[in-house]
Amino acid sequence: MVNFLLAKSNKCAIAAPILLGCIYLCTLIAKADPRKELVLIEEEFTTVTEQHTRLRRIPMSMYLERNSFPFGQLAVIALVATIVLVIVLISGGYQVNVATEAMMNRAQVSAEMSTMAQNLADVQQGMERYGMTSGYSATIFKTPGNDMALNYQAVVDLKERAESLSTVDQASVEYNVALDDMRGTIRELYIEAIYWWLIRNPLYWVAWGTALLFCYWGLRWLYQNS
Repeated sequence: MVNFLLAKSNKCAIAAPILLGCIYLCTLIAKADPRKELVLIEEEFTTVTEQHTRLRRIPMSMYLERNSFPFGQLAVIALVATIVLVIVLISGGYQVNVATEAMMNRAQVSAEMSTMAQNLADVQQGMERYGMTSGYSATIFKTPGNDMALNYQAVVDLKERAESLSTVDQASVEYNVALDDMRGTIRELYIEAIYWWLIRNPLYWVAWGTALLFCYWGLRWLYQNS
């Protein structure tokens, strides 16, 4: 299921920029006016005593922009595209969360070291599956806290420690103290897997682009009908 979604995401990532490029090209063609034609329009104006109608010539591009360019339709298309992309991203992010952060939560509440070690092994496998062994889960403010290589190594170290402590007598003080210490360490370890996956997914940035286009075309449509 995850591979299927990733394959579809890659295809959409290729198709979406092409679609946006076609829309932008249509915009340029609609605005093109090599002959600089003038259109005769009627304008109403009010004097001190009465209202009059006068004729004024304006450029064809201005006339099309004010009266016929489909900003409203383009805004709707951009909105629908944004919603579809967000749904796809939520679906993919859910799979990433199940494979990583959800398993971290299960490891934290584990009652036995053996169960904790197994949950941490699942976290390690999930991180390796999505390539979360290097890089940062940040685009600008990169710190050791969002260094995925350090977080991955911390998960590996915790798993190995849990495996070694699983052989200790569960009734001993050492075992219970170590179990509480492991729970506290896991609770403080936040790997930010979903954000790491998002900023590396092309659909995330395409969704931002379609959202901005929706805002731009929506404002132009409001201006056109004001």
